[in-house]
Amino acid sequence: MLSLLRNLTEVTTVLAGVVLASFLLVYWLPGAPAELYGGQEASQRDIERLRQRMGLDQPVWVQITNYAYRLLGGDLGESLRSGKPVSQEIAARLPTTLRLAGLAVLVSLAIAIPAGLASAANPQGLASRLVDWASLTVLAVPVYWLGLILILLFAVTLRWLPPSGSESFAHLLLPALALGMHTGAASARVLQASLDDAMKQAYVRTAQGKGLTPSRVLWLHALPNALIPVVTYFGMEVGRLLGGTVLTETVFAVNGIGRFLVTSIAFRDYPAVAGVVLFIALAVTITNAAADVLCRLLDPRTRRER
Repeated sequence: MLSLLRNLTEVTTVLAGVVLASFLLVYWLPGAPAELYGGQEASQRDIERLRQRMGLDQPVWVQITNYAYRLLGGDLGESLRSGKPVSQEIAARLPTTLRLAGLAVLVSLAIAIPAGLASAANPQGLASRLVDWASLTVLAVPVYWLGLILILLFAVTLRWLPPSGSESFAHLLLPALALGMHTGAASARVLQASLDDAMKQAYVRTAQGKGLTPSRVLWLHALPNALIPVVTYFGMEVGRLLGGTVLTETVFAVNGIGRFLVTSIAFRDYPAVAGVVLFIALAVTITNAAADVLCRLLDPRTRRER
């Protein structure tokens, strides 16, 4: 119970800080919302009317309170570029980003688990050295450059997949591969190190002493315990995954919230930028909390109150 309250307090604190930062993003950055909304031809009187209508003539603490109150009701403000609610703009693009992120997670798991198991089965063998070399190579390549390489190889040279767009499953394969390879390479190294540590524990030696085959020892005894650090790391990787969609969706012209964030920054649409940043922060916070709960289910020792 105490641990749950501590986690809830941490989540609330993080979200409060993000809300304050998103408000300051709109309030302090150059190009006030009223001037941007009114356009270049708006007179000073028109701008003052807009400031009153948007509540920008009130004290800062009143604006912060009103902003937080609107957020509690799901109101992220209006986009200065389209005039539509930011929540509506995000909702229209969220399914595409979720499909992309889901495919990227599947790709990363398809890479991390076999690579980690193959490396742990023979730590000094060729497979372990190949996993080390491949993971370090992939992690050294920026996501956007990896995306360009994939486009050149699979779209331009081989003509197997479309180079851009988000109309079908095939359009999302290349961006999902670019995102998933990075997350999978990092997760494979974490799983490899965790399995190496698990194979040295007493319960593994006991299982080996009972005559169990190496594969049963690895799958039934070492892997469940080795997954705990991987789950924790994977929860933190969600922030990197969502951050990677910003560049990936731009490179592959995927109409998701990452590309919407980039275009909003280019047009100085600060309410839209603040709304997307707040949404991503909320998603990362919830995912990290879910990863912590999953770790507690996997490891009964963490359920003890401290």
